Amino acid sequence: MNYRLNRRLKVGLATSLALSTLALWLLAGNHAAADEPSRTASALFTGCNPVSLRTFFHAAGEDAAPVIELTTADIETAAESRLRAATLFDRDAPDVLNVRVIANEASFNMTVVFLKVIYDPRSSEPGSSSAWIRSAEGAHFGEAGHILDALAGLVHGFLVDFIDANEHACDQRT
Repeated sequence: MNYRLNRRLKVGLATSLALSTLALWLLAGNHAAADEPSRTASALFTGCNPVSLRTFFHAAGEDAAPVIELTTADIETAAESRLRAATLFDRDAPDVLNVRVIANEASFNMTVVFLKVIYDPRSSEPGSSSAWIRSAEGAHFGEAGHILDALAGLVHGFLVDFIDANEHACDQRT
């Protein structure tokens, strides 16, 4: 009888410890998630300086034939026009919006990354850091419009976050 009581006590303590640990872990995770918008805003702050654009596009089937009527220039034009509309494009700007699109026979995936210039205070050497990353994937059904629509959505999301982070500085530019 004493053995059963000790065993139940041990199981109860172990369960309580596990639940307490889980509760603390969940609370810590929620706290980190609550800080995410402020970290994103801080990472995107540039004083509302324009950004440049770098694009990469690859579309080929198994036999290396193009699978869709779309070019790197089409991707670049679509992204650049959105940046220009927001008056945030400068071909020579050090901060870069990097767009990568890959399409195969039936689907695509893309990643849009904002690379912000950072400086090493010890060496004064510039580098870059991924300050904003989003991706999309889907079926293109042989039509470039599906890919361009997804790209427009990602660039729009970047512009919303970028302008929110730089709101005061962007207001002073206009």
